[in-house]
Amino acid sequence: MDRFARDALVALLRDLGARGLAVVVATHDAELAASFAERVVLLGDGAVIADAPPRELLASGWYFTTETARILGGAGGALLPADGAALLRAPAMVTEGTLT
Repeated sequence: MDRFARDALVALLRDLGARGLAVVVATHDAELAASFAERVVLLGDGAVIADAPPRELLASGWYFTTETARILGGAGGALLPADGAALLRAPAMVTEGTLT
């Protein structure tokens, strides 16, 4: 899915959620889930292996995480590029390989 279609889908999903409707989406796309989800459930062999808010679940792992979280090592709970950019612009000390 290209960026414009993805943005349109995220807008639709957010709108449905804002109307109080429950939305269930099955995806392998961590960035898509991080864009709108209030909760993320990971399944393994048909069983729940994790259930938490996106920032808790998708910001600290290696396999089940967004590219931004992977690049920043989970710093600041940044999940999406805009989160990472804001974190990097924030007054912080950047030391070799880590943000402090």
